[in-house]
Amino acid sequence: MARRDGVPAELVRNFDYHRAPPEGGCPFASLDAIREDRILWSQAFGGYWVITRVQDIRYVMQHPELFRTYPIVHSESGSTYPRKLIPMELDPPEHGKYRGPLSPAFSPRAAVAMEQEIGDLAADLVASVAPKGSTDFLTDFARPFPTQIFTGMLGQPYSEAEQLVAWNHDLIHSYEPGRRRDAGAQIHRYLSTLVEQRRHALGEDLVSLLLAATVDGRPMSSEEVLDTVFLLFMAGLDTVTAALGFIFRFLAEHPEQRRQIVDDPAVIPAAVEELVRVHAVVNATRTATRDTELCGVAITEGDRIVLATSLATRDPDEVADPATVDFGRKPNRHIAFGVGPHRCLGSHLARKELEAALREWHLRIPEYTVPDGAAISAHAGGVMGIDVLPLRWDPS
Repeated sequence: MARRDGVPAELVRNFDYHRAPPEGGCPFASLDAIREDRILWSQAFGGYWVITRVQDIRYVMQHPELFRTYPIVHSESGSTYPRKLIPMELDPPEHGKYRGPLSPAFSPRAAVAMEQEIGDLAADLVASVAPKGSTDFLTDFARPFPTQIFTGMLGQPYSEAEQLVAWNHDLIHSYEPGRRRDAGAQIHRYLSTLVEQRRHALGEDLVSLLLAATVDGRPMSSEEVLDTVFLLFMAGLDTVTAALGFIFRFLAEHPEQRRQIVDDPAVIPAAVEELVRVHAVVNATRTATRDTELCGVAITEGDRIVLATSLATRDPDEVADPATVDFGRKPNRHIAFGVGPHRCLGSHLARKELEAALREWHLRIPEYTVPDGAAISAHAGGVMGIDVLPLRWDPS
């Protein structure tokens, strides 16, 4: 496809942020290939801009009047959901109205209150795999762990997490449009049923919290609650799973940093911040609301923009020795969770989940490796992640 009219030829690149890296490859390395480009134009999927520098990404995230979030899906298949996902695909002032009712469930205090439950779930999963001496980390831990937590927040039994894991994986990562559609329909049906059940019998769960909330002085409708919970299902589970995959691959391949965690668990909160900085998994998207200028380039209303957050958190203009993982890094001012009005609402919960995973895993499995010759596959896109991560250890 020819580039859009007005795009300078020198900014056009053969780049597609959805393109999977080579077998065993790393999507971060694919992004590193464009680091020297402050802004570029990709012709994939109808064309979009990519910006790579932290100061530019902050600017876009902090100016929703110029760059709206809707639609967050930017792929050949298009959206898998029929309506706007709340509150992510809403911009101020509507965004704040719908984010407010969610805030109590995702506040720092709420995350601390869930700490024991999160730790117990992590411990149970590790205990189930520790005697085996090997595992596919994604299948046996990274996917079920955040899904069990989400299932509990819905007030549902943990036993339903396995089905939710399968639907989430098909919805987000299947290359078959039919499977994505089927998974989306199944999730929609499941959550719709749950919303109606809670409407008739409120509980202490997240859905009940939303049904009891008001927006502009009126109760949230069932559709609005569904749109909100669907977003949390999509975003909250996949991002934590992706972060866990990259973090544990790194630790399996870097025994020095792993031993720091084993020898001194008090370092875990700082380790989480640094590992999330180096492995920022979300590359957000925006759409220009009007003709404007960005990075000295003319942007046209309707242009799509990919924010390469994974490069911004390793931007040498802001971070000294950015590729080095240093648990003692101070300050550690990264944007892995975003900035501005759309900063990740679940960041406090995500941190607790990652901290619990590191703590409970290394209590029981302090030494582990990626087996020689193991096939590790990964995917790029809006949320980059590892698909298969075999790990091995001595179970004795």
